[in-house]
Amino acid sequence: MRAQFTYCVLLYTGIRPSEAAALQWIDVDLINEELKVCEAVIWDSSSQKAVTKGTKTRAGNRVIELQPEAIATLEAQKELTGGNEFVFIEPKQKRQLTGLAQIRKNIWLPVLTASGVRYRHPYQARHTFATMLISQGKNLWWIARQMGHDSPEMLFRHYGNYIKEHDKIRKKT
Repeated sequence: MRAQFTYCVLLYTGIRPSEAAALQWIDVDLINEELKVCEAVIWDSSSQKAVTKGTKTRAGNRVIELQPEAIATLEAQKELTGGNEFVFIEPKQKRQLTGLAQIRKNIWLPVLTASGVRYRHPYQARHTFATMLISQGKNLWWIARQMGHDSPEMLFRHYGNYIKEHDKIRKKT
C-alpha cells in the first residue's frame, strides 16, 4: 500500500481519518466522481478493539463530490487494494485499518518524514482541504456539506479569520 495515497485522499476529500479507515470500495463511485461516507472506525477502550460505527454527526453521512486529485489518487489506490473490501488497509497484515493511531503510525508519519514536513496531526489534512476550497471561492454551504456539517457555522468558527483575510486579498485583486 502506498501511504501517500491515503494522505492525498484525506487532503483532497476532507474526510476524517476515522472515516477513511471505514471506507469501502462499494462507497467509491469513480464514474460519477462521488464518495459515500456513512461509517467511521473508532477505538473502543472497554473492549480494546476497533469498532465500526456511524459517522460523527447526522450530517456526517454524506456524498462527497470528488476533486480531480482525489479521483486520480483513488484510481491508483484501486490498483493496489481494489481486490479488498476496504479502500485503505493495514500495510503489513493486509486488513482493515483500526483507526487514528494506526493511520498516524503506519501512514501519516512515514509520509511526513519522507517529505521532510514537520509533524502535524492527521486532522490537519481536513483543515487544509477546507482552506483550499475557501481560497478557491467555493460556496460555503457546499464546503460545509462536503465536510459533513449541517451549515457553514463550523467553517466560520474554525476558519473565520482566514475567510476575512481571504476576502480582503480577493477585493484587492
